[in-house]
Amino acid sequence: MIRRILQLIITEEILTEKQIAKELGIQEATVQDILRLLLQRGLLRPGECNAPQGVVCSSCPMASSCKAAGNLGETYYVTEKGKMYARTGEQEHDAK
Repeated sequence: MIRRILQLIITEEILTEKQIAKELGIQEATVQDILRLLLQRGLLRPGECNAPQGVVCSSCPMASSCKAAGNLGETYYVTEKGKMYARTGEQEHDAK
């Protein structure tokens, strides 16, 4: 499931917990737990928006979950380490 979440974020550009939960048919709380683990392991990083508060760019892929727009969702991006894991299923410390 971890690889599938990373793949959803990478290939399908699914960026929010709610979208991931819906796609996988699992509870948002479960997604939150998995994302927290992925953040701790350095496979994800939280999304950030540098736009001034109240400014929403309609062409931005984060617009539907942007905190600047007053939405409560979090967005995530896969790190290079996470991209490798999504492709191979191995992290550096897993390979022996």
